Amino acid sequence: MQYYFYSIYNLSIKSFFPFPELSKSSTPPDVVIKKAMIRPPRQALKQGERLQVTPESIYLYYQDYCSLRIKKKEIAVDIDENADEEDIKQYILGPALAVLLHLHGYLVLHGSSIGSEDHAFAFLGHSGIGKSTITAMMYSLGYQFISDDYVVLKKNKDRWVVMPGVPVSKLWPEALDLLGEKAVNYSKVHSKIEKRKKSINKKLVKKPMPLKKVYILDDSVNLSAVCRPAGARNTITPFISQAKVPQLVKHTFVANLLYNKTMRVHFLQCADLAKQVPVLHLQRVSSLELLPELIHLIDEDIGASVLA
Repeated sequence: MQYYFYSIYNLSIKSFFPFPELSKSSTPPDVVIKKAMIRPPRQALKQGERLQVTPESIYLYYQDYCSLRIKKKEIAVDIDENADEEDIKQYILGPALAVLLHLHGYLVLHGSSIGSEDHAFAFLGHSGIGKSTITAMMYSLGYQFISDDYVVLKKNKDRWVVMPGVPVSKLWPEALDLLGEKAVNYSKVHSKIEKRKKSINKKLVKKPMPLKKVYILDDSVNLSAVCRPAGARNTITPFISQAKVPQLVKHTFVANLLYNKTMRVHFLQCADLAKQVPVLHLQRVSSLELLPELIHLIDEDIGASVLA
């Protein structure tokens, strides 16, 4: 079987799957991605569940696609007979890799990140709130691309740094329209999802970058009509001290993996991050038409001059 060698998140990977979007590596692998026949653990998997944690491994299940077994040094993949390989790649580079990074001690948050003037800025929030759209807009205005989907953090001496991620931006057709691009020019993220993959090959951050600020997105103000509701506006305000850690824990990608010792370690990581880095509440009016106003507000807060 042919294997491919890559580097991502400061890890060298040996994979049976080709991942052309990743940087090639010539160093001995830290992690092996391999095919395997995966037998479910003894515990019965309840209807609809996708995850199981055992003392030896973490299992992810995606019906009609694949089963994955993750250990610290390997990701084993059992592919369903009629599954699309491009879909399988998304599960490997997405959830499976995020779980593996957690096992390596990284803090993995659900969000996207950009760079400016040697500092990183992270945007966290629930699925569909616009993290990828915001970072794509900032990128189009001159900011550097760091990551999409996940913000992977590591403590480097006395500061938190963001690890460069997979150089792909995942955008809905409406967001591409806003950027002056057409969805038909890009392949789908997944065969069942209209979101598209846009490869990033310029203005890429290629080494860990110190984290300057964390923005937590909140779209509780929505537009049900063309006009903005009275008093509704985009705002950026600091969270009170007591709210910072719960917000970070809430937006941890692998929060449901936390138990016993790992829960304590993770909580301490979030507490340390909240102590060192400003955590801000980014209230946005949920409207693509008002997105340029939001981008201008973020740019002003970051203190860069790309819009000048």
